[in-house]
Amino acid sequence: MISMIIDYICLIILIFLNLIEWVIIIDIIFSWLQLFWLKIKIDFIRSITTPIYFHVRKYLPTTIWPVDFAPIIIFIMISIISSFITYIRPEVISLLPSNF
Repeated sequence: MISMIIDYICLIILIFLNLIEWVIIIDIIFSWLQLFWLKIKIDFIRSITTPIYFHVRKYLPTTIWPVDFAPIIIFIMISIISSFITYIRPEVISLLPSNF
């Protein structure tokens, strides 16, 4: 029973991390569109990504010229956390949807 609860908690964490990745990808695409003078600003996405970027930028200088490396660092951290969860609890993989 406890093992199943832990598996579902790990599953929720993996799904949450996947959603964060997609939100960051959308934010990156919108920031690239600003290069073509298309100002698409969705406050919901900015309200999620700005605090995450802030925590990374606080400890690491992530900008070199106009390139921001905070999303890349966050993707690496999410990948490490996801790999760690699936390494510790491989049963979680069977609970994931097939297109995950």
